[in-house]
Amino acid sequence: MAHEGVVWDDKDPVEVLDYELTWANRLAEGEVIETVVHTMDGGLVLESEDHTDNTTTVKVSGGTLGKTAAVEVTVTTNQGRIMRKTACLNIHKQ
Repeated sequence: MAHEGVVWDDKDPVEVLDYELTWANRLAEGEVIETVVHTMDGGLVLESEDHTDNTTTVKVSGGTLGKTAAVEVTVTTNQGRIMRKTACLNIHKQ
């Protein structure tokens, strides 16, 4: 998974944290998010995922100490468009 795009706050492997992305600037008038899928590497564990009309939220745990992890977020909208963003976070002891 490519490590580019959005950069999220660092994470300790023992933490369980929520991370959010906003999609409002990419959505057309009347367009809303219908589904979201998060794919991750770097030893991260998906705890839960959710979305509103224009934001996505993922709760993650774990992570491999000393690594940069990537979270790929893919949304499908009510207009059938598929959009993707990749967010990165560094895993280290806080």
